[in-house]
Amino acid sequence: MKKVIQAILGILLTQACSVEDNKLAQVLEIAGKNKSELEKVLNYYSLPGDSLKYKAAVFLIKNLPYHSFIISKHANAYDSICDSILVLDQSLLLTNDSLTNRAIRKENFERVWGGYFSNTGEIENDGFETKHDIQEVKADYLIDNIEYAFMAWENPWSKGYTFDEFCKYILPYRIGSEPLDAWRPYMYEELKWVRDSLKNINDPIKVCGFVNKWIQNTIYDERIVQVAPGGIKVLNLFKGKIWSSCYDQTALGISILRTLGIAAAASTIPHWGIRSGSHEFNAVLDAAGKWHSFSTGYLNPEEFYLDSRAPKVYLTKFFTELDSVDAKLYQERTTQDITSNLLPVINIAVDVSDSLMNSEVFLCVFDKKSWVPLTKGKRVGNHIAFMNMGREMAYLPAVIRNGQVSPVGNPIMVNMAGSIKYIQPQEKKISYKFDRKYPILFPRVYDPRCKDMIGGRFQISDNIDFKNATDIFTIKDQPGLQVESVKISPRKAKYVRYVFPTVNYAFKSGPAYLGFYDSEFKKIEGTYISSEGVTTENIKQIFDEDLLSHVKVVQYERAINFQRSDVIANKASKDSLWVGMKLNGDVSIADIKYCARNDKNGIYGGMRYELLYWKNDNWLSLGIKYANDANVSFNNIPSGALLWLRNLDEGEDERIFVIDKGQIIWM
Repeated sequence: MKKVIQAILGILLTQACSVEDNKLAQVLEIAGKNKSELEKVLNYYSLPGDSLKYKAAVFLIKNLPYHSFIISKHANAYDSICDSILVLDQSLLLTNDSLTNRAIRKENFERVWGGYFSNTGEIENDGFETKHDIQEVKADYLIDNIEYAFMAWENPWSKGYTFDEFCKYILPYRIGSEPLDAWRPYMYEELKWVRDSLKNINDPIKVCGFVNKWIQNTIYDERIVQVAPGGIKVLNLFKGKIWSSCYDQTALGISILRTLGIAAAASTIPHWGIRSGSHEFNAVLDAAGKWHSFSTGYLNPEEFYLDSRAPKVYLTKFFTELDSVDAKLYQERTTQDITSNLLPVINIAVDVSDSLMNSEVFLCVFDKKSWVPLTKGKRVGNHIAFMNMGREMAYLPAVIRNGQVSPVGNPIMVNMAGSIKYIQPQEKKISYKFDRKYPILFPRVYDPRCKDMIGGRFQISDNIDFKNATDIFTIKDQPGLQVESVKISPRKAKYVRYVFPTVNYAFKSGPAYLGFYDSEFKKIEGTYISSEGVTTENIKQIFDEDLLSHVKVVQYERAINFQRSDVIANKASKDSLWVGMKLNGDVSIADIKYCARNDKNGIYGGMRYELLYWKNDNWLSLGIKYANDANVSFNNIPSGALLWLRNLDEGEDERIFVIDKGQIIWM
């Protein structure tokens, strides 16, 4: 019997090896002219003593067909810009405040970055070319990657990882679709201090936390606008101490961890459940094989949380599980559903007609003003089942017909308790006064910005030095995100100003808008004046009617040489920063308007708004209305309906919602 079992195992092993060899042969043929480069790698590790490295090489080569990148005509410029920033960092005069230092770096980075593009012009869409790893990766590149990955695997905190975990989450040379570059050798040498400092630590999670705190104090979120699709090279991110998006941020964090021999991967939220867009963050593997989420430069594994609702979260892998590459070349990588690890989830069973039971049925979410497919269901008995779905959001079951989403049922609302309700408009009608078209997503961000205006004073005077000035209004309560209007008894004056609250910390938020009006609601004009340190561009940011423009305030130091319209380097005393006007003629001020830094997703007077509701698989209009000041009202709204309020004049952010017991529930 024992011999029979051994024989069966031998056959299965032979078949498995045959499948693997077949896939490797397929990949080598697909490589075309690059085949010889890949064969050099296999030959380099062909000696018996290199059996593990040979297996690692095979793992990388077999997964080459599933990866590509976009190269920009500006790629060389990105290299030189980040090298310039690296040199510039060594000569920057900094302060004792980390936020101020971040702004100083940002200012200098933008000078270098803007200097290049002022000569070359904006990035054009036709300036990019897609390249495929299978045809581009050279032997020396893969060999270096393998050698440095194996050296990293020798760190004390790395020894708990299996060879399989090493191959999947330490060995890979890329994270997403970023341009190829040899980041390992440079970063390995630059991070030697970590290996030396933590040589007695065996826990990869502790090392991850230590390194992430260093990133937080060293690498800055610059939010560069002009970057190539796919991001910037990882090495440029590291040298320039920057990132331009959550994708670059994640790639940089993973690369640093992999350089140190820590297993890491990207976690992806393809669509949010309460706002538009997608997101990436990090995952790190502990020695027991459990994943821990963190955010590069922000939240450590023990601190991590998602600040918004997510319908699905996936772990994105470098490798694929397919045995053949014939089906689809350059296809998407394998993902692992990890939603239940991070959020409360629920399984949703959808009833569909018999004719659809064998069709591909999707659950869709609302993103960027349309329903988009999120996940495909599986037939379970007489239902289509969708497993591990995030709660407190809306879904729409649908199929794809001729490339378009075609609903196959009513929208589904799932609350936090896990109750499922189909959303249908009722006969009963209601009225509602709206003050926003989009949820306030981050109160912890906007509340401090609004509070920063408390204590601000509006003054009038007959003297330009405001000697014996008269206070006409003081902001005593936290303003909201809309324009606040304060009616006062008409007051004549030659000069008017806004005195900022005490500047007691760096980057205190200033106003997004200030305006003065007469009794006939006409805006009062004049010549702008200010205290020392306020630039003409600063004043434009404050007095223009663009509510998305704003200023921040920092107390001036010798290191600060800002040329930014959104930052005031206050040269007056901490209590004496002000902006104002010399009024044109003999006028009376009867109305003061001001607005804190905001997202401009409220309701604004004079703009057109349309309210829609979902019925019979379509959005139907309830009419178009002009807003009065900070709200707009609609009548005859079907109770229980799924609604969508649109600004027809400007803006992008819009969300669906229901009204329950007089309150909006955003979806």
